[in-house]
Amino acid sequence: IPVSSILPDWMQENWILFNVKNLLLLKKIKKKIHLRKDVALFQEKLKVADKAYAQLRPKEEGRGKWIKQDQKPNILLIVVEGLGEVHLKKGWLPHLSRRKSENLAVKTFLTHQRNTNRGLYSLYSGKHPNLVSQSVKPDLVAQYGKMDTGLAEVLVKNDYRAVYLQGAPSVFMCKDRFLPQLGFEEVIGEEKFPKEVPRIKWGVDDQQLYKLSVSKIDELVAQKNPWFLSLLTVTTHHPIEASNKVLKNLEDGFRYADEELEIFLNELEAKGLFESTLICITSDEVAGDGEHVLSENLGTMIMLTPDKLKNEITHPFTQSDVAFSLCDYLNIDDHPFLGRSFFRTYDTERPLYFASIFQQKSFLYQKQQLFIQYYSGKQEMLNLERLDLLTPPTIVKEMIPQGFQQLDEFVSASDRGLDFLTTPIIMDLKEISPDGELVVKSPGFIKVGLKKGEKVILKFEGENRHADAPLVVNWLIQDMKHKRSFKPNVILLPGSSEGFDKVFVSPGDSWYDLSIRVMANNNNEWVLRNLQISMVED
Repeated sequence: IPVSSILPDWMQENWILFNVKNLLLLKKIKKKIHLRKDVALFQEKLKVADKAYAQLRPKEEGRGKWIKQDQKPNILLIVVEGLGEVHLKKGWLPHLSRRKSENLAVKTFLTHQRNTNRGLYSLYSGKHPNLVSQSVKPDLVAQYGKMDTGLAEVLVKNDYRAVYLQGAPSVFMCKDRFLPQLGFEEVIGEEKFPKEVPRIKWGVDDQQLYKLSVSKIDELVAQKNPWFLSLLTVTTHHPIEASNKVLKNLEDGFRYADEELEIFLNELEAKGLFESTLICITSDEVAGDGEHVLSENLGTMIMLTPDKLKNEITHPFTQSDVAFSLCDYLNIDDHPFLGRSFFRTYDTERPLYFASIFQQKSFLYQKQQLFIQYYSGKQEMLNLERLDLLTPPTIVKEMIPQGFQQLDEFVSASDRGLDFLTTPIIMDLKEISPDGELVVKSPGFIKVGLKKGEKVILKFEGENRHADAPLVVNWLIQDMKHKRSFKPNVILLPGSSEGFDKVFVSPGDSWYDLSIRVMANNNNEWVLRNLQISMVED
């Protein structure tokens, strides 16, 4: 939710969760904010929830595999930011549309949520992201350590090299911290690109990303082992920029992305890599247009196989099926992934669960019926004959309560009951220096949990080290039903510093999150000093 008229909206929509450990307690202390992370409680909740999740979403082998291949090909997973079926239908990606018709493609491929980190977690872990809870699984991994076995981890155990490469800074959304926990041996972001490479606001554009990817692939090929390389583009993320071309809107962005992807694929083909590599082109999330109820969840999965298979897979699949599918393709049976495989035949339909945190809705699709549970509590039910953008939904007046109960049960298992993490948790950060000064180079916020009537005092000094970009510090109180209220902003001008001394009292009857948000350019630098957080008597 944009809160500043000075900064563009794109800077104000995703935040890296961080906290600090140098706390000075004030007078009238009611309770301490513990440095200890309750790992035992965390693991206990995971164990219970994962058992329920596996029962609701088991591994299904169907009638067997319809594909046979005995090789150990490389895997290249290209994740195009925001790509969805809606953009292909609009004709914005003619090269990719041709590739889709000439190769192997999943006709109906559902993304589970909005936000890149949620989508990546599903692709790499084979599990749903949180569908309702504001707690984001990658952030929890960054705090608590490993939660799930990752696709990269399984491939590494089978002699693969596993590398992740993106155009944005790797610290954004904690990718530098949670991706290694899923098995990636190397995580490369914008900060590792040569200084002479031109930059855009988010980092480096698709053209520069693909150029470095070619170099990385050459390096991997020289090492002889098969490899798994996953790429994430950024040009099609708002504000839609390229270093070598003016892009005016989302259509321009996807047309540019299509051109650069085609150039990249042609270069790989010229190197002979098509003969030894399974190339998958897919979505992290979908920047839908809102014209259809599914526009934000119908993604893309296109596969260029070494044996040049051409087929349209008509059975619907999801992001959380990718890990099982790729292991199945490689004939790797020793893995923990659930769901279904692209490469198997299934005679029955299954319930499909997904959500949109932007629309504040969770969904269940089964038996041509779409159950919609709003985060606010409102319920809606639609008849939807097919999962596509052409089939118009019709409203069902007499709703089926069992469907909403089923959706609620699945959400409870998938989200793992991790809302307890709104209790005060302090993360240890490597960046904290001995003198208690924290240098931050990306947007973020400090987060503290409050109960009704509890008061928190926050004091710190902030310094903006950027030469020409302002910082915005604002205060946010958010309850478990996701209602938001922003306090007035404090503008920290370039080169200035200011002290902050605020007192807040929790206004509701449930847990609240109090956050200090600091919004800045990704390459900005701000300094946090002398932080004091205290819980006191009202």
